[in-house]
Amino acid sequence: MTYARLLILCLGCMFEYDDPAIVLTKARTRLAINVNDDVRTLTLSKNGTSPWLRTMPHSIVAASLSERGHVCGFGLSKDHADDYPGWLHMFILAPDGSTTLQQERRRSISRYACAAPDPHMARVLTTRSRAIFCIQEIAQLGTQLSERWLVHHLDTGDMLAEFRPADRLRGHRITSIVTALAIPESDYLLIEWYSDPFTDRGVVIALLGPAFQPVWTLALPRDYLMSDRDTQSLAFQFVARAGTISCPGVAREFEVYEMKAQMIHRYRISDDNPNAPAVVQIHSRMPESSEHWKARLRSLGTPELRSPEARIPTVPRSRRNVPVSQPTSTSRPR
Repeated sequence: MTYARLLILCLGCMFEYDDPAIVLTKARTRLAINVNDDVRTLTLSKNGTSPWLRTMPHSIVAASLSERGHVCGFGLSKDHADDYPGWLHMFILAPDGSTTLQQERRRSISRYACAAPDPHMARVLTTRSRAIFCIQEIAQLGTQLSERWLVHHLDTGDMLAEFRPADRLRGHRITSIVTALAIPESDYLLIEWYSDPFTDRGVVIALLGPAFQPVWTLALPRDYLMSDRDTQSLAFQFVARAGTISCPGVAREFEVYEMKAQMIHRYRISDDNPNAPAVVQIHSRMPESSEHWKARLRSLGTPELRSPEARIPTVPRSRRNVPVSQPTSTSRPR
């Protein structure tokens, strides 16, 4: 297992239960999740009015708001104080606040040190008619994280599909998923994978159609492999924390940030032929200064550079890798 992947597993375990208040807004609909100790309250408001309020019997660690007002999310609970790792909950609430889906899965302690229990949530997505619960678990063979997606109908809660996205993309050497997005006003899903880090420091992007099969792919080999070590470190942090795909909020459109070429490409999905949807590149442009990947990385927090002559403030080397619960004074007797 690489040091980078071990660090990701440790962070997933450390921050799994740290869920601050969540506020989502879409099409004049606002969802607020208020946190008060172990009580999680959801308040949905439309056009300034609050049609319903729900208190869930479990914590809420992720949520997604559909274009029609459905609320989908993950929750965690324990039967008692010593019941670790407890239960993983998946829920769908209808626009009127009623429960469409409520499922729970017993979790088990991972066989790998510092890894979050299996399964644990990766993300939840909502398309025009579907809820996609993305759960993450250690692959049975090897040490890489593997995602399994559970697809439910928004209106009925019925299970529509269960699959591993990596099994749908053949012919590419990919590892774990960087990020995934639901394309607005459609049932298309956009996924970004890491390429094989030993042979190609780049990404592979795929668009899954309504049948969950890839209808378009884009490989960007060696896209964040830079000339010097500091720039390389920043580029890797940007990909890991932000990804290079985004949705501009326009129906059936998405953008891809090609880092090495410093270009943002916008695409549109045209499904005049449902059996063979077309992905058309609309235009390409250079990013503005605020959109540059280095500026966007700084907006996510202070990046860490590798070389000692780094000019951007970072954690002092004397304090790195020191557990938070221990003193950081260098005068402690050895």
